[in-house]
Amino acid sequence: MITEIFTPRLRLLRFLVVSAVFIAGGVGLLSDAADLRQRVGGVLGVALGGVGVLLFGVRLLFWGPVLRVDLVGITDRASLASPGQIRWDEIDNVKIYTVTVRGTHGRTIKRRMLGVYPRAGSTSVGSAGPVRRLLMRLNGRFADAPINIAESTLPFTLEELVDRMRQLCPTLQVRH
Repeated sequence: MITEIFTPRLRLLRFLVVSAVFIAGGVGLLSDAADLRQRVGGVLGVALGGVGVLLFGVRLLFWGPVLRVDLVGITDRASLASPGQIRWDEIDNVKIYTVTVRGTHGRTIKRRMLGVYPRAGSTSVGSAGPVRRLLMRLNGRFADAPINIAESTLPFTLEELVDRMRQLCPTLQVRH
């Protein structure tokens, strides 16, 4: 049973529009830059918006699954820190955990994640580009695992995802 998860096109379109607004805001700040803060804000707005327009524009043009679980392994393309395909024999274990983040106005936000822990010397992770490897390393420091799948991106629970993974790879180790 192959599982494929797609990002809805409407969501990608919304992200594309928000990125374009960042560019417009950055250009507005740069055109009327009176002090250093406005110039820095303008440059950041244009840079972050440009990355967003590029990322979400490409995702809209070449729409495909952001997560695929099949007989070969897991293919994760959900973010810039995603390694791509990881074969089952390169996965040491997986673990469901919760990340707590301080939101605006002192609110705490809890996100459930599936952490994927590759084996040492994994060729899939090792063959990822230097930027992806750096992002995975940073991800491992700030989150619990170098590769993370957020429950909010799935149309079902993390437990159901782990069950589907175990059907395809019965030897998959699940930590608690």
